Amino acid sequence: MKNLVKTIILFIIISMFFLLTACAGARGSIVLKDVNHPVSMSPYIYDKNGQVLSINKGLTYNGGFLIEKTYYGTFYSLIKLSGDDDVNQQINDAIKASNSDAVVNLHYVVDQGGTNGCCPLTWLPIWPGTTKVFIMGDMVKTSKGGK
Repeated sequence: MKNLVKTIILFIIISMFFLLTACAGARGSIVLKDVNHPVSMSPYIYDKNGQVLSINKGLTYNGGFLIEKTYYGTFYSLIKLSGDDDVNQQINDAIKASNSDAVVNLHYVVDQGGTNGCCPLTWLPIWPGTTKVFIMGDMVKTSKGGK
């Protein structure tokens, strides 16, 4: 009887360890090298003369954008299954559609995807993990024509 109790306790401890250390996930990079306009994570950009521009001080707010991207990975996020370059085109399209000149206040929020909570499948290295990224920013137009 004592051996059965010890075995059950050991099984519970091991199960809790694996439940709390599920390793599914994904990774990706947000690369903005192909965006055709200035992008800033701050509320400012600079004009041609190096002067600081902000909303209501040389910049006019043209609206915001929200891009949702899901990254996929496997083998505990070591192998990337999704690319990084489609965010550039989405930002370019949003700027063009709003007739803007730049993006300020760019930020992102990262959240886990739905496949990451499928214990015990997340213990398997071949189980695909997901990571959702929400990219947001304010599109602005320069009031004085300078970029």
